[in-house]
Amino acid sequence: MNKNFPALGFGTSRLVHHTTKSAALQNLHVAYEMGIRYFDTAPIYGYGWSEKILGTFSIDKRDSLFIATKIGLLPSKVLSSLPFELVSALRRKVKDATEKNPNSLPVVRNPVNAIHFDSKWAMKHFDQSLRRLKSDYVDALLLHETTVEFANEDETIKFIDHILNTGKARFVGLGSEASKLHDVKDLAPVYTLLQHEYSLEDVQNQIGTGRIINIHGLFQNLKFLTSLSMDKEIRDEIEEIAALDIKKEAEALEICLAGARYLNPYGNTLFSATKDHHIKETISMWNTSKLKDPQIDGILNIIRKHAMTI
Repeated sequence: MNKNFPALGFGTSRLVHHTTKSAALQNLHVAYEMGIRYFDTAPIYGYGWSEKILGTFSIDKRDSLFIATKIGLLPSKVLSSLPFELVSALRRKVKDATEKNPNSLPVVRNPVNAIHFDSKWAMKHFDQSLRRLKSDYVDALLLHETTVEFANEDETIKFIDHILNTGKARFVGLGSEASKLHDVKDLAPVYTLLQHEYSLEDVQNQIGTGRIINIHGLFQNLKFLTSLSMDKEIRDEIEEIAALDIKKEAEALEICLAGARYLNPYGNTLFSATKDHHIKETISMWNTSKLKDPQIDGILNIIRKHAMTI
């Protein structure tokens, strides 16, 4: 494990799922009390409220935290100016509308404006993030949903060099879908961090690049593993290897966590949750899992074998 990066981190994209700021802050306090020091955010998360709440939380403990934010996707200016409780209520109405009619066009959507990079524009919006975070620096700054080609442009590198040279970030990197990182071997060496989703059945392994890898998508993998639990043959094969029943959510979660650690041993794994007991359970299981590497490797082989037939 890289000494500068905690192995497990908390993603804050779901803080706005709470109805009050105090409930959102409570999530962060629970994670912190359980030992989490890495917190991941972005301006687009909760229309800026993720950064604001994390800033409030971190104000008296900033030196003990590793905070990563992003630049490249922006929320609607109108929505980002609304009070937290109203944004939360609007999010729930949109969720209800789309669940009842997936083809409906809800009144409020999640507008995203991809950047057309120039250094002045980027610095303006990065400074806004710093103000929301109540800090004069971040530990990591990621270009959000960009490509290697875009990251390597002269203007982008100019901005990144300035951020590093002025101490506004300690690490810089890309936070994108794995499909956008297929040519990561060509990425400029100034980028030392990659963040992308991971998959138990189709691993996108960027570890060979010599960069620190930050993976997310833990609970998407949990849903996938739960879907496999309907197949008795798969359940029996996994149980034979690890004495775990993937029909039980806690035991499926243990496999997802152990799989993330196994696939990314020198990087960081992100998770998010809105219920305090889920946060505690995830962190506790990460710290106490006794699955051995050969068991995990065997389970992953079973998952990949059967995934191809689904």
